[in-house]
Order: sequence, then C-alpha cells, then structure tokens
Amino acid sequence: MKTIIMSIGIPGSGKTTLMKEIAGKNSLEYIGPDALREEIHGDEMDHADDKAIWVELRSRVADALNRNQGVVVDASFHTAKRRAHFIEFARQSGAEQIEALFFNIPLDVILSRNAARKDAGGKLASEDYIRRAYAELQDNLPMPEEGFDILVEVNEAGRFRTIKSLAGSVL
Repeated sequence: MKTIIMSIGIPGSGKTTLMKEIAGKNSLEYIGPDALREEIHGDEMDHADDKAIWVELRSRVADALNRNQGVVVDASFHTAKRRAHFIEFARQSGAEQIEALFFNIPLDVILSRNAARKDAGGKLASEDYIRRAYAELQDNLPMPEEGFDILVEVNEAGRFRTIKSLAGSVL
C-alpha cells in the first residue's frame, strides 16, 4: 500500500528519533527537510533555500510512491495549513493511506531536551523559535478530519494513544 507516515511536532519533541525507527522497522523510505539540508548543504540548520528543499522533498515523496514505496516524512507540520497542503499533495501523488504521529510533548520537556542537545553536540534550535512553534501547534492541534486515515498521539514517555485508526496501520 502506498502509505505516508508524517510527523507533527516541534524541534525537541523526539520526532526524528522515532520516525527513523519506524522507517527502519517497516522498510519505509525516510525523507525530511533536515536530512535534505544535511545532504545538499552539509548543514541541517541551513534554511537559506527552504523552498527548494521542500520542492526536492515533494519530488522524492512522489518518486517513492510511484515505486510503491511507503514513506516516512519527518517534518514539523505544526500548522493546519501546512498539513493541508501536504496532505493534498500526498493524495494527488497517489498516497492511499496517510498516517500521522502527533508528538504532544509539554513545552518544558521540549526546552529541556533542546538544551541537552547543546551539551551532546547536537543541533540546537532557538528557544524563541521553539516557543513560537509550540504556540502555533497549540492553536492548530491535529484533528482526524484533516484528512488523516490514522492519527496517533505520542506523549513524552513515548506512549501511543490512537485518536483515529483503520485496519492495516503501520503505527
């Protein structure tokens, strides 16, 4: 089945770790804007040409679907508008099932995880950006009627809670 699993969450919520794990365990292609920035520019924090990065991301998603390959898309999608645009694109590209993982993590946990990244030599997101993105996400919580076939919430302990489900889910 031509499946897309997309993340919904902000930096520091644990998206990349879990999305890579899901991709690996299910033999799905892993695609994300940070990975593309790293591949193309050698720096996942280089946002100089984000429009081109998203054009490339969409091209790779469409190509994977054309090859009947399921895809994990690791991005924030923290507004309903961004999700709607991507879901429309995915359906037009042949996605038969769209599954979403909503990382519902408290702000204090995200800020703590982000600070720990600096100590570990990882990518550090701006605290201002995290706060803005968190506020946007809280104003745009994902809803089943947005076009997801499956919507699952992930909490700070990594536990899943199904919000909407169908038979045959990868999640």
